[in-house]
Amino acid sequence: MARPFTNPNPQYFSSTPEVLSGAQLFFYAAGGSTKLDTYSDEARTVANANPIVLNSAGYSTLPIFLQDQAYKIVLAPSTDSDPPSAPIWTFDDFKATDFSISPIWTPGSGSPNGSVAGTQGSAGVLPTVYWDYTNSILYICTTTGTTTTAVWTAVTAQNQTSVPPPQGYLTLTSGTPFITGNVVSGTSVYYALDQGNLIPIYNGASLVPTEFTELNLVLHTSHALNTIYDVFVFSDSGVPTIVTGPAWTTSTAGSGARGSGAATTELSRVKGLYTNAVQITGRNGTDTFTINANLATYVGTIFIDGTAGQITCHRSYGQSRKWGVWNAYNRRPLYLKAGDATASYSYTTATFRAVNGESANKISVLTGLAEEMFKFDFRQRISTETTRTGFVGIGWNSTTAVSGVSADIRAGGGGGNGATPVARHIQPPALGVNDVTALEQGDTGLTQFGGEDDCLLVGEWRG
Repeated sequence: MARPFTNPNPQYFSSTPEVLSGAQLFFYAAGGSTKLDTYSDEARTVANANPIVLNSAGYSTLPIFLQDQAYKIVLAPSTDSDPPSAPIWTFDDFKATDFSISPIWTPGSGSPNGSVAGTQGSAGVLPTVYWDYTNSILYICTTTGTTTTAVWTAVTAQNQTSVPPPQGYLTLTSGTPFITGNVVSGTSVYYALDQGNLIPIYNGASLVPTEFTELNLVLHTSHALNTIYDVFVFSDSGVPTIVTGPAWTTSTAGSGARGSGAATTELSRVKGLYTNAVQITGRNGTDTFTINANLATYVGTIFIDGTAGQITCHRSYGQSRKWGVWNAYNRRPLYLKAGDATASYSYTTATFRAVNGESANKISVLTGLAEEMFKFDFRQRISTETTRTGFVGIGWNSTTAVSGVSADIRAGGGGGNGATPVARHIQPPALGVNDVTALEQGDTGLTQFGGEDDCLLVGEWRG
């Protein structure tokens, strides 16, 4: 707030005082000769003349309100030049409020971004400070602006020494970070509150922990079928906004690649966190945004279904199981269950194939960063009436080649021998989408059984 100017150097009179009629009162920026406005109203909308000419009684006829800056004030005779060459007195470095040592404090409820004007710190002036008394968060104004344009940075116990990682979680159900049931053909992805409500966003100089509420990413038919996209959060004029970046250059199972260079979703690290390495076009529904390099924080990856603009996450047993959302932070254990529901059938050929000849007896796993291992096992009940051997196996991006350890049933003689062999595979970290298929190899006289209790492929990883 502005305050009225009070004479910093009062003049004393003798018993026969002289009135300084028509004297000139000059206002300059401290330390120089650049004029600095004063105002006749507290809102500082009407500037006074500079100099202010005193009336015949030696007074200013107008109120004088100062800016929150340091002034040099000069009183000069009515006959002196501009600037004065023979001043009566000069007072340099006068402040209406000493903002060089005392910041402006503003209390409020909730984040000040988008609702409170503020001043960034500069030489001789400390920044505006805001205290969110509802959430006990301290903010500093880092970009001077109005209620809609000022940028505020949260100051917390964590970021005094380090910046917290993103604290949300990508999910297909609003308000539910970790879903427990199937979500089929979802058309929105939510960045839900999980570990907290802060996400660091780079502003070109530093990572700014930014408060957010749940963010909604609306999918669009421009999100192409069977395609991988990265998900980012950036600051749109101070408002945290979630978008997808460009499509991966390769989304084929087993060959995923982001690409590099202009118009790709290439990632880079800024102060340890992943951001967009190049300028990207972000999308949320019908809205698109041009985002300069490194200004969007990477939070995860999504895989579009066979229908554009849709995503599925399975929990239940079935065929062609998938989990179309992967989180870069705050990962949890994920699992998928797949298998053939046919009660029983016979496969008598000594060649590995997808179980019951169905390529849909698979799970599709998604990862945005090749950082963690996968674990798979497949078990199936097999019986035989003769001296025969049957195998089960796991195919990593293959319906004919076994990865890891296969398992077999070896029966002899007759009498209805049976067992449930278990194949296992531990897969090193891999990128993008990868298909994992339940495999079998048969022999004469074997019977294979289906259903979740007799034919079960399970995949476990984190995302």
